[in-house]
Amino acid sequence: MEITISLPEKVFANLSNFADKSHRRIDEVIAEKIERDFAIDTAELEKQIAVCSNKEVLKLAEITMTKSEDSRLSDLLSKQNEGILSANDQKEMWQLMEISRIATLKKAYALREISRRGLNGKN
Repeated sequence: MEITISLPEKVFANLSNFADKSHRRIDEVIAEKIERDFAIDTAELEKQIAVCSNKEVLKLAEITMTKSEDSRLSDLLSKQNEGILSANDQKEMWQLMEISRIATLKKAYALREISRRGLNGKN
């Protein structure tokens, strides 16, 4: 998948310098950094859920975005498809997508923990 992003000059310079020193392309360095950051994020979340009480795990298995967040994200995605998304809207859309991603991860890890503990939806 190909995307275009705008980076502050300082960030680009740092990434470019790192890529040069490691004899790699800058897009490889960026992709690796993003992948690593998400892996750390998910590993930490998995550990946190593993130490939750049964009640907390069952509650996490029901987590969703609020109706207003979900509705706003749908609106922003429609605007994006129409090509009329402002910079502020785009920032808000990415924030809501991150909220959705985290909620989905929490729910998935909670469901796995429920299965592991043999709770099957019971308190």
